[in-house]
Amino acid sequence: IHGTSGTTGRPTAFGFGADDWERIGEAHARILWSAGLRPGDRIIISAVFSAYVGSWATLLGAQRLGAQCFPFGAGAPGQTERTVEWATLVKPTVFYGTPSFALYLGATARRLGVDPRRDLGIRIMVFSGEPGASIPSTRKEIEEAFNAHVVDQGSMAEMTPWATNSGCRHLQRGMHLWQDIVYTEL
Repeated sequence: IHGTSGTTGRPTAFGFGADDWERIGEAHARILWSAGLRPGDRIIISAVFSAYVGSWATLLGAQRLGAQCFPFGAGAPGQTERTVEWATLVKPTVFYGTPSFALYLGATARRLGVDPRRDLGIRIMVFSGEPGASIPSTRKEIEEAFNAHVVDQGSMAEMTPWATNSGCRHLQRGMHLWQDIVYTEL
């Protein structure tokens, strides 16, 4: 179930078929490539693996590009501490999650005596699910906490392939609109 209908107030639902997952994986591979992810990168996916499509889509796209994927999730008690511990061991080069979780992860790392800039090895951070990565002050705080390039992405949850707009490794502000995936109306 995903929200309610604006006209009836009844719950609405959606499902995915194999062709949807194919399109989702392809779109995310393109977006992650534009962010700078390459074969051989190690990506930690620190977002909830549930009905939230962003986590699954990032996993599919990163696998398609030949990255080493660690679908770690988020939200369980004690999991942030385990994320810090685990990240110091495997040194992920790319992080995917929400901006608020990244800030919490950085604070947790510092509380545990881990310097996120030096000890985690993250060079690119890709975000969706919240607007924070496009808010200049939040973006700067994340970049300074991790010494990493921040890329925001997103779309509307009601359509696939989920991410239809994204920043890239060259943009400091704004996003590309992938017009061959979804037509954008302003």
